[in-house]
Amino acid sequence: MSPSRKLSPREQLHADWLGMLQPEGLVVSVPVLVEADAYVRQPPETQAALRALCADDRLADRGAFEHLLTDAFGWPANRLARPDCLEAFAVPLPDLGVVLRPDGALVDRDSAPLVFVAWSDDTLDAPAGDTRWPVSRHQRFERLLLESQTGRGAGTPVGLHACPTAVRLTYAPRGEAPGSLTFPIDALCTWDGRVLIDALLMLLGRERLFTVPQDRRLLALLAASRKRQEQVTVALAGQVEEALALLVAGVDVANTRTRGALLRDLGHASAPAVRDGLVGVLLRLVFLLYCEDSSVLPMDHALYLDNYSLARLVEKLEDDRVLYPEAMRHRYGAWAHLCALFRLVHGGIRHGDLVLPPRQGDLFDPDLHPWLEGRSSAHAAPGDLPPIDDGVIADVLDRLVYLENQRLSYRNLDVEQIGSVYEALMALEVHRCATRTVPIRGGGWLELGEVLDAEQPLRVVETATGLKERELLKRAPALARFKVTGDRRADEASLVQALSALLDGDRPERGPGQHVLVGGAERRRTGSHYTPTSLTRPIVERTLDPVLGEAPSSERILHTKVCDPAMGSGAFLAEACRYLSRRLLDAWTREGALPPADTGDPLLFARRMVAERCLYGVDKNPFAVQLARLSLWLVT
Repeated sequence: MSPSRKLSPREQLHADWLGMLQPEGLVVSVPVLVEADAYVRQPPETQAALRALCADDRLADRGAFEHLLTDAFGWPANRLARPDCLEAFAVPLPDLGVVLRPDGALVDRDSAPLVFVAWSDDTLDAPAGDTRWPVSRHQRFERLLLESQTGRGAGTPVGLHACPTAVRLTYAPRGEAPGSLTFPIDALCTWDGRVLIDALLMLLGRERLFTVPQDRRLLALLAASRKRQEQVTVALAGQVEEALALLVAGVDVANTRTRGALLRDLGHASAPAVRDGLVGVLLRLVFLLYCEDSSVLPMDHALYLDNYSLARLVEKLEDDRVLYPEAMRHRYGAWAHLCALFRLVHGGIRHGDLVLPPRQGDLFDPDLHPWLEGRSSAHAAPGDLPPIDDGVIADVLDRLVYLENQRLSYRNLDVEQIGSVYEALMALEVHRCATRTVPIRGGGWLELGEVLDAEQPLRVVETATGLKERELLKRAPALARFKVTGDRRADEASLVQALSALLDGDRPERGPGQHVLVGGAERRRTGSHYTPTSLTRPIVERTLDPVLGEAPSSERILHTKVCDPAMGSGAFLAEACRYLSRRLLDAWTREGALPPADTGDPLLFARRMVAERCLYGVDKNPFAVQLARLSLWLVT
């Protein structure tokens, strides 16, 4: 059954306006807004008043912006910091010879800042015009928010940055990735923009900042959304495990359809090959979903979007499930779609104006697990694809795309949060059944042959169920009377009857040669664990700050070598890349040696330089190596 459902009217309202704005990173989440009962429909007069402030669908100047704050948002004049008080919020950056300060601040009754305010005559993402530090106005403001939360404590993670064409709410808590919501002024002034006005005033109106209970005020909603995102990470890991179990079962069905030909060349060692191949498929899917949501892949090109994208495949399967529910187990186009997409990413494409550089690497290599394409070996010619049906792929993608009954936004996940997938998958193994195998409540499996062949059958059942003998016999008292007679068929029937209270009736049995997903020791053996950004960032800063000193040269930074000898999914290396690239850009600025304009974003160029020259990692688990490489690829 699909974990998705139709959104409630209130959920749909929030999903609609968030979809219109396309947030950069995570600012606020739908579940938190719904739980806080945050939505308030504004009367038409509110939009009329805003239009009056925005002649020609623009904010004319800083004065118009200040009127927006006081007249439309209702910010009390006595809570706006006086100009002579703003120096208390200044943040010096001595390395760059720059002092950052807000143009205004909304403060509480103790004069502590709630929201920093800034105005730009140019666009928010335009260069700031400071040759000493050539970053955008938004990047400067974001840095102000981050740096203001250290030292004296006269800071805030919340900022409101405006220009003639847009108002942007930024949330940049220390130690976490920043996020922003940009409200275009012209969109606010249209008929469809009423929902955006509702959202803008819901977040930044006087009531949200001063009147409602503390746990429903703006900062509390933003913080709760980040906390909810941590829960999303854990929940996603659980659903990825479900997706792997569905794929394992789907491969067994496909193997039956081919009369055993699909897995024949793997022989009795099929279990590790099935596990490695299907884990690789799930890692591919998760990273592709992240790339599509983050526009790393060409989602704006119709050829890719309509013929290759996962997003369009999800939509098609959802439509097919409504139109042809009985045929989903007899249609096989979705697996072919995935195989084509995997090859496209691995080998790249150049067709007209659609250009996608080859990704290469092990993860998308079609020759690493050729059985996924129905080939007997890496050198075998293409044959018939495995008949993995559309119903299986639809169920798998549901587990990856929907969470808490809502569409999951991968663009709001940090690269490190994708490591939760790695954590979940490394704890699992695939077991090839030698005899009839029954499902145990709680997710386990019990192979009947192991029980019947054991000198102490009860001990095998204890291990499979995790129950001690006393509790086991309390739940299944018939086990105390069970005896092996030597008649295999009769003994199996008798054992299943004795186990009836422990069996999971929602999952089918497995036969000899089929596969089941079981908990494994791989994660314990390799020490693999998901590491959140809130942990990696302070550790990286405290480790590398004394190594580099206050104002290191670019040469010193690029000669710094960072090695993680047990890198897992690359969380520490990804954060080291971010940290060193920031320091490198600062050093280039001091030295007047910024990269040429044709290299693109200077910070992104710095990240690529750091990844190429400074970062090294080792892990005994090959999937960890693949995941770490992809993490750095996404960061750079």
